[in-house]
Amino acid sequence: MLGAIWQGIANVLNPGMLPWVFLGVIVGLTVGILPGLGIAATLAILLPVVYGLNPTFALTFLIVLSAAG
Repeated sequence: MLGAIWQGIANVLNPGMLPWVFLGVIVGLTVGILPGLGIAATLAILLPVVYGLNPTFALTFLIVLSAAG
């Protein structure tokens, strides 16, 4: 189990993953301050964007997006 945790941390800290994490934080914070547009609507709007991504990148982006909002 500890190996799986280390593998997950290594996947998130992948240099190709970090731009998606930063983009998710920026978009989540931006949407969080807008009245009337919640995280559920943002996830629905950005779903076509992440559809073509690697599943690990897409899930990390969506999780960071919802956590930052």
